Amino acid sequence: MKFSSICMLSALLLLCTASTLCAELFTVARVTDLRGNENYQVVSEVEKRKIESELGEEAKALPKAIDLAKSEWAQALNKEAFPTTRIKPRTLKTMNTAISRDDAEKLLLQIKLREERSQAKEKEEEERALKTRRPLAALGAQKLQAREDQKEDQVADRAETLVRKQLAATVGHAVPFYGAAAEEPKNMVHKRRK
Repeated sequence: MKFSSICMLSALLLLCTASTLCAELFTVARVTDLRGNENYQVVSEVEKRKIESELGEEAKALPKAIDLAKSEWAQALNKEAFPTTRIKPRTLKTMNTAISRDDAEKLLLQIKLREERSQAKEKEEEERALKTRRPLAALGAQKLQAREDQKEDQVADRAETLVRKQLAATVGHAVPFYGAAAEEPKNMVHKRRK
């Protein structure tokens, strides 16, 4: 009798504490878009599962969306080749988990500060590399390479916009873009005064 009452009591205590053990967890997650741009956000377990299911749907539909975007690209008579290698499936990575949303927000802030510091450090290193004395030919080649990279990025941004539009139509929900909006080239019209 004592053994059965002890078992009953322990089962009752387990059931009473289970609700506190199953408290909702909040996750600091890194989500990338089709170009690899990152966005950090705090999500609950339900939101995380929803994002994961959306990513699964998008991964299945991505090859078809890329094919449709390629055909639209060809119909627009673009001179550049379609940059398939610069378009990647969206990803979700769990960075950290916390019990409360406030703790998760603090972790998110720490991650963002760490990211800003690393970007500032990279920028300083680039500036330091430019300030070092290099032959003019090497500096010119570096500037030429930077211009080519910028052109390739603009082409990839246009292609990503087409793929994102096709993918959203296929899966039935909006596909986010976390990068900076593409800047429109400014037409510099110089009017001659007579």
